[in-house]
Amino acid sequence: MKVTPEHLAMIRDAIEATGHDNATTRDQYRRRDIPRGAMVQDIDKRFRWDLFHAATAGTRMVSDLYDAGYHDAHIDTALRAVVPTLTPGA
Repeated sequence: MKVTPEHLAMIRDAIEATGHDNATTRDQYRRRDIPRGAMVQDIDKRFRWDLFHAATAGTRMVSDLYDAGYHDAHIDTALRAVVPTLTPGA
């Protein structure tokens, strides 16, 4: 199942509204200066899901997405389209 353009825009807008995807935060994640950062296997995935959780906290967006039939792999694919990797070329 492909995430609809409307849902993709909803995710993108929510992440942008937080202001968390910025140079300072990206550098912090690159350095793994985050809770349990040394244990993270895929820092890009951790970053995009942390952004998603920050963007959806206190909203119904997560339940709306799952109710629409999406699962974690669908949402992760959408997040990859919305959130650039921490390391260019990765």
